[in-house]
Amino acid sequence: MFKTQPIRLSTLTIALVSGLLGTVSAEPVKNTQDMVLIPKGEFTMGSPTHADETQHKVVLDAYKIDTYETSNKEFGEFMKATGHAAPAYWDDPRLNKPEQPVVGVNWFDAKAFCEWKGKRLPTEAEWERAAKGPKGDNHFPWGHTFDAKKVNFGQQVG
Repeated sequence: MFKTQPIRLSTLTIALVSGLLGTVSAEPVKNTQDMVLIPKGEFTMGSPTHADETQHKVVLDAYKIDTYETSNKEFGEFMKATGHAAPAYWDDPRLNKPEQPVVGVNWFDAKAFCEWKGKRLPTEAEWERAAKGPKGDNHFPWGHTFDAKKVNFGQQVG
């Protein structure tokens, strides 16, 4: 259903990371089903058009990142198991279908969810490298052209 476009940037999503080769994660994640390997390599991080995001080269070790966003169903299981509070918009009927990506989470919610899953949030560099695609130059996770049907933003749910 909603698992058609991996790693969308358009919603605040929870991406889970498994460190490989002794990177940030203390323990490699054992269950890496539904994760994609991002190989070791260099990429250009930042933006040529935003002064506060100057471009620079970054080298990352290999890591795995969840292929899909965290769904409302998954986040609901976390809330039930831990007693964690519901995020903003949890009761919004436009945004709370079980297979839709969870929205309205803050950094603390995302971090708690990741820890519950035995994983961690990606670093900014890991997230940007994964989101830019295999060639490292995508403007959007699916390519270079904006497509409103592939994003959630404002009052529109794609």
